[in-house]
Amino acid sequence: LLYSVIILGFAFNLSCSDFLDVEPSDQVNNNTAIRNIGEADAALTGVYAGFASRYYYGTDMITYGDVRGDDMATTFNGDRTYQQFAFGHATALNSTNGGYFWQYIYRNLNRVNNLLANIDAGNVKVASEAEQTSLDNIRGQALALRALMHFDVLKIYGEQYLKNKSAWGAIIAEQVYSKDDKPQRSTVEQTYASIMRDMKEALGID
Repeated sequence: LLYSVIILGFAFNLSCSDFLDVEPSDQVNNNTAIRNIGEADAALTGVYAGFASRYYYGTDMITYGDVRGDDMATTFNGDRTYQQFAFGHATALNSTNGGYFWQYIYRNLNRVNNLLANIDAGNVKVASEAEQTSLDNIRGQALALRALMHFDVLKIYGEQYLKNKSAWGAIIAEQVYSKDDKPQRSTVEQTYASIMRDMKEALGID
């Protein structure tokens, strides 16, 4: 009986304790992940890594225009660029077709927006004027990359500006979206306005 009481007491103490409540080791809170210049630089590197992926400028964005035009032909169904050549529209990330560009670019937009949100909220602390200059440079690069990603979405999914600027353009992602958010697509004209706004701010142009 004594042993039972001890075990029950130990179990009760465990149930009331919070030592088992730990943060996931493979995740970092968005609000605390970027606190200094080194972490901001690492976050920017993560955005560039997204560009270097084979699903983006690493391969597929480079070949997209050629294989969907008259410059190249993909003759074998198993080739990486076949779905682009055949105008496939599956949405799976590994389908190597135009459909998945949308989801991949917006994943990377969330990365860059998380970086910008932390910088603009003052979460990134700097210890010197040199660090402030570096942080300003990081912010400028992030804005330019965000503009480029919106431009890429517009090139793939939108109409030409002079043809129909009121047609559907991109979803303008200037904030971090969660999986439950359902933002609406903007027009081609509105998307270009966002692109130009980011580029001017990145370059320090009023």
